[in-house]
Amino acid sequence: MDQGLTIQGYQELQAAAHKLIDATRPAGGLGAAVAAATKAYAEGTERRAHQRTGTLAASQTPEQDGLRGRVYTAANSNPESGVPASVYAPFENARGGSHGFYTATFRQDTPSVAQAAIAAVIRALP
Repeated sequence: MDQGLTIQGYQELQAAAHKLIDATRPAGGLGAAVAAATKAYAEGTERRAHQRTGTLAASQTPEQDGLRGRVYTAANSNPESGVPASVYAPFENARGGSHGFYTATFRQDTPSVAQAAIAAVIRALP
């Protein structure tokens, strides 16, 4: 039964909904935010890692899979000891203080990394 009802703006609403969905995909604003945050954390851990041989800093590796980013220590061998950086990194970080490169990066960089990520997502919204 047609009562002469007309819905205005339905097509625009649908287009905005599609833009919103696209912004939350890995190829959209959320994916870009994850990529930028992952890169920033990798740079932070690299910058804070002690530089005796440079192996630990050079082993900081960013990786992104869809909407998930991580930074890990690759298994590059220390030229002095032959031990892979991935083996001694947790012990170095656990020493704390200036040795706690992962902990310091997380604590010190998270506010600015999160702010930049949120701004990137907001820019991608319709």
